[in-house]
Amino acid sequence: MYGYNRDREKLPQINLLMIVSQTSKLPIWYEQLPGAISDPTTIKDTVKLLSQAAHSPLKIVVDRGFASWENISCLMKNKFKFTMGIPLSRFTRFRDMAKEAYKNNEFCDPRSTLDLFDVDDSYQTQATTRLVSIDGHRAYLHLYYTDYYKNHQVEALMSTLKSLEKKLSLEEKIKDPALEELAQLCFDVKKTPVRGVRVTPKLEQISELRNVDAGYFAILSTQFKNPNDALSAYKLRDGVEKRFDDLKNDADLKRLRMHSCHTQQSRLFVQFIAEILRCYLLNEIQSNGEMPKYVKTVTGLLDDCLLYTSPS
Repeated sequence: MYGYNRDREKLPQINLLMIVSQTSKLPIWYEQLPGAISDPTTIKDTVKLLSQAAHSPLKIVVDRGFASWENISCLMKNKFKFTMGIPLSRFTRFRDMAKEAYKNNEFCDPRSTLDLFDVDDSYQTQATTRLVSIDGHRAYLHLYYTDYYKNHQVEALMSTLKSLEKKLSLEEKIKDPALEELAQLCFDVKKTPVRGVRVTPKLEQISELRNVDAGYFAILSTQFKNPNDALSAYKLRDGVEKRFDDLKNDADLKRLRMHSCHTQQSRLFVQFIAEILRCYLLNEIQSNGEMPKYVKTVTGLLDDCLLYTSPS
């Protein structure tokens, strides 16, 4: 079915749901989903599938792309302990809490600095926690602030605005709809016969954009009381994202090239088993510190082994 495609390719597709163990870091389950299904709506399907399992995992980590009030209620109703990234742009209640914490200097407390990072690291992050009630259930809202991310986002914003102001002054067409919307929000453009094009920045609007959500992020958890533990668990999802990249790129699953459902499902099963073996090999190498410096991926390591063991 046709659906959202991050590569912007107009082709029918499938979505692949894969569950990975937090302890063994191995894939333990996969399910094929329709290509038109959106990320937030897959939570209900996931909960339904997990509830049918003989040994259903009761603690899950959920990416911020799946965050919605409906999904949070669904997980709580089905008694799943979860750790979920929260996009503050869509959760204004939590965004206000983050800004209130910043205003009250809670991120200035030395005890709020996370142990997850080096004290002198440029990505040093501070955190504070709120106890919140959702549908009568208790959860911990962990609020984080990083100076580096705030400065980086502000620099990127100002650089973009400078480029847009120049294009508006030269009457160049802005092709990207998002950039065009940003230009309309941040600039007044007037054209007169005498002075020509005059671009005036809307300083109040730009000031709001410089401060909105920059440097903040949040995690909602019914499992972890400690913000350091919650962030540690949430960061493991990056490994799962890389496993999907392995499937699409290294395992050549980006193009199925199948013309029957039976053949397609057979290939998915073989690729799933292969991914378990790849993950196991990667875990063994990382635990022993044996990955050669010049090898970046498991596929690279396997290719290197084949190169040295192939007959001359």
